[in-house]
Amino acid sequence: MRGEWWITKDGAEFADGDIGDAGHELIAISTILPDRDAVVEAIVQSVREGKWVPDWVPRLQEGAGADYENGGAQVWYEYGHYINEEQGTALVGSLEVWKALKKQDARYVFARYYGAIRVINRQFELWELTADAIHAIQEFLYDQASGEDMTGGDQEICLEEIKTQNYTCVAIDEFLTAKHPRDVWGR
Repeated sequence: MRGEWWITKDGAEFADGDIGDAGHELIAISTILPDRDAVVEAIVQSVREGKWVPDWVPRLQEGAGADYENGGAQVWYEYGHYINEEQGTALVGSLEVWKALKKQDARYVFARYYGAIRVINRQFELWELTADAIHAIQEFLYDQASGEDMTGGDQEICLEEIKTQNYTCVAIDEFLTAKHPRDVWGR
């Protein structure tokens, strides 16, 4: 089992930017800000409220960057710092999420507020290990195995829970029978 992935409620998405089209951070930001036009509008409105409109605003608004891929991610990277709190909150639907996005890494925000699980090879990083997260990781492991026996021997995965800073490594066959976080942390 190799590679970098995000596990979300929609399934697993390959996230190795060195091999594929997008890495963990780009996928996180693209999910948080999927609508490029909405990001552009938030930037334009925020700048106009400041009474000064830089020369790049009309070009951005007219679609000079319309070929940007990954939703509003690339626009965010270049111009996101112009978005004010009101416009940002409207974009993501929550003041708490907006403030976190402005101050934290998008991967952290994606894990904490969207329940995403970051996978790098056999390392799983998540906000909180819940029964649902255990089930999602188990499904991911079954999908990745594709006929390969991952039980027995020294086959293990490691879990890092950001919320509590818990970290443990557990044999895959033990993890595959876990139903509750205490089955993982309390062993």
